[in-house]
Amino acid sequence: MRARTDEVTAAGVLAARTWMLRALSSPGVEPPALSDGVWETALRHERCAAPLKGLLAAQVGLAALPSEVTQALERFASREWQRILMARAQLLQIDRIALEHGLRIVVLKGGLAALADSGAVDLVDVDVLARSHEARVLADQLDEVGYAGVGFSSTQHLRSRARPGALLVEVHETVDFGDPVWSAETWERVVPVARTDGLLRLAPKDHLWHLLYHVGVVHPHRRGAIRDLLLTSSAIADCAESEVTELERRADVLPQRRAVRDLLGMARELASGGVIHDRFARLVIGSVVIRRSVRWLPLSGQPQASVGICATALISGWPDVKREWGRVRMRTIEGSANRPIAWFERLGPRIGRAVRVTVRAVRTTLALVLALPIAGLAALTSYRILRSRTP
Repeated sequence: MRARTDEVTAAGVLAARTWMLRALSSPGVEPPALSDGVWETALRHERCAAPLKGLLAAQVGLAALPSEVTQALERFASREWQRILMARAQLLQIDRIALEHGLRIVVLKGGLAALADSGAVDLVDVDVLARSHEARVLADQLDEVGYAGVGFSSTQHLRSRARPGALLVEVHETVDFGDPVWSAETWERVVPVARTDGLLRLAPKDHLWHLLYHVGVVHPHRRGAIRDLLLTSSAIADCAESEVTELERRADVLPQRRAVRDLLGMARELASGGVIHDRFARLVIGSVVIRRSVRWLPLSGQPQASVGICATALISGWPDVKREWGRVRMRTIEGSANRPIAWFERLGPRIGRAVRVTVRAVRTTLALVLALPIAGLAALTSYRILRSRTP
């Protein structure tokens, strides 16, 4: 019975997504008749309520929409705008810190859109980039004004900075471009962010590639979400056609080349205002099933998230499974935030390294085992729904 319920919900979410994509180019299109719960699930997955509501209000008026659609859009758009405005205020505070301490801080991804006049999209954290010594100065200064380090560091960023009533701030020392040389060269092309005292942004081509690589390679569970398509389409509009073509060729050498090319293709269609062909329908259906399934597991927090990520990797392809397993041996910028592991690290670097790799290997193996039946259900549900939609 639960599998059948998941299939009905997933089919509804796909119908809502199809309407959203069409409404971005043809705002007058009639939305499908779906339950309040399905609209909420779809908007939570796509994270595009704020820009979609703004477009529909300007083009056709919200009164022309069914009440359940209007209410869901208004509720989710309000939450998204709260986070957008919160991110904007936090970035302006970081701008003051950078000016006061002479730091060069680059605003990344959605944070850049939050500072712009238009094109803002939902955020769950604020990402900034600084050179290694300046990143640590910024983190210390954030702690001085009420933030504190939480969670784990990664290969690119320090432990997230958290403060009550604010979004997490991730201070990066590097960004992942799939090419260390290119990552280092981005500093030569950074440009100022308008209407700030000292914040910087990546050059348009670098910004676009960072978005493509971040979603298409690093976070496969986010592929195709309308929020990221909107952000990527705005980045395309800032680039010359020759630069976009160059990035298409660069994508062709990646193991995840199809995903990156599909993401770029949909974003280009969105930027042109034409018909948008959904290349991620199968993954979207799978994501709905996976998210609903992992809630039944006797897990929470990071272990539960790991199962979901592994299940998504299993249905999206071997390159993603291989990349997820490769994270077992990653070297993070800071030591472990786990107290027992941190104790081993203090005993000696080699001991600490061996313990961290072993713990990650066990955790990832268990996550993959638990993810297998969930991924199988997600793949079967995707097949059934898409087959039923084929004329």
